Amino acid sequence: MAGNQRDTAGGCQGDCWSCNTYKTKDIISDGTCSLIKQEREEKQNNPQKYKRLKPTVQWKLREDKNKEIERQCEVLEIASKRGNTRKLFQATHTLTRKFQQRLDCIQSAPGANVTEPVKTAEHWHEYCEELFADEERNKPLLQYVKQPPPLWSEVYRAIHCTASGKSAGPYEVPVELLKEGGDATDMHTICLELWESGQWPQEWIR
Repeated sequence: MAGNQRDTAGGCQGDCWSCNTYKTKDIISDGTCSLIKQEREEKQNNPQKYKRLKPTVQWKLREDKNKEIERQCEVLEIASKRGNTRKLFQATHTLTRKFQQRLDCIQSAPGANVTEPVKTAEHWHEYCEELFADEERNKPLLQYVKQPPPLWSEVYRAIHCTASGKSAGPYEVPVELLKEGGDATDMHTICLELWESGQWPQEWIR
C-alpha cells in the first residue's frame, strides 16, 4: 500500500500532523499527507485557499479509508479460507472497533487544564520531582526501642525448622550438626550476646 512506503523524493516524509499524531498513519497515502501539511500551512497564510483545500483533504481521507477497509476485507477473507482464527479476529476487530480520540489533558496544581504536549511534559516533570523529593533527611530520627531478647524456644525452633542439605557456612558447619548437637543452649547463648552487643559478626554477613 502507498501509505506504508514513504517516498522521500516528493511525498510525505512522516513529519506532518497526521503522520505523527494518530495510529491511522499507515492508511494515509503520501499525497494525502502532503495535502494535510499544505492545508495546515494555508490555514494561517491564506484562509481562502484553506477553505478550498479542506474538502479535497476530507475526500482524500475518505478514499484512503475505503482502500484500507477493502484491504482489511481481503485479509479477513484469506484468513477465513485458511482457518487462521487469530488473523480473522484481528481483522474483524480492526473493522468493527469504535474510534476513540486521544486526549492528552491533565489538570495543573492551580486547577487549569493543560493540553499542550510541552507543558504537559513540564507538569509531569514537576509532579515527579515533588513526588520523589527526599524529605526524610529533615525529619528527626525516632528513638529506637530495643526488642525483647530471643527465647530459647525460638532459637530451638529456628534451628530445627531449617531445611537439611544446605551448604555449610565459612566455618564448614552443616545444619545437620546443629540439629543433632544438643538442646540449642549454646546457640541461644550466642544469640543473647549478639542481642546485647547489637552487632553481627563479620563472618556472618559475608
